[in-house]
Amino acid sequence: HPAYFISSVIGIAAVDSGLGLWEGLKPDLEKAITICEDLGNNRQTGESLAFLTCNASIMGDTQATFAYNQRLDESARRRQNPVQVVWVKQLESYILVRQGELERAVTLADESIAIMEGGLTAEISDYVVRSVRANALWELGRYEESWAAVKKLLDKLAKASVVDYSIYQAHSQLTEILIHALERARTHGIAKTEQDEVEKYA
Repeated sequence: HPAYFISSVIGIAAVDSGLGLWEGLKPDLEKAITICEDLGNNRQTGESLAFLTCNASIMGDTQATFAYNQRLDESARRRQNPVQVVWVKQLESYILVRQGELERAVTLADESIAIMEGGLTAEISDYVVRSVRANALWELGRYEESWAAVKKLLDKLAKASVVDYSIYQAHSQLTEILIHALERARTHGIAKTEQDEVEKYA
């Protein structure tokens, strides 16, 4: 039955994506998308595209990421799905930071945060978007603003139970900031109390 196939593919993708088995997922996810589109199942079309987009971004395949994300954007707009709209902005902002398009990344992150603060619960996206934003701010030289955001995120993550593999996108951004913060604390004559704080979070 088509619906069972789609659900099983998405379920397998949730596991195999976390294991890094990305290439093998592509054919079945594309098949699931085709079936979803034939059935008018925009929700699971979006979920399948989100897996493809996220996996491509983690692999560092920028061209594929933007191509999948464009398809995800079309799906999100077709269904007027705010969750998928946030996914689109989350994934694009993540890649934009990698490309050095920092102001644009901050803008997309702010747009995502505004949607979520408007009443949308999307815990993983919230972590990722805020981490991307913090990293972009750091690269823009807005260190205090970035560091304040990092501390809030790390305190929140310490109490969270997150099993979704895409949280890697948040962890990678925070790790970059912590490395830069340690370097800055040790080379810019920062007070010992501030340096101790950096080391505590690192």
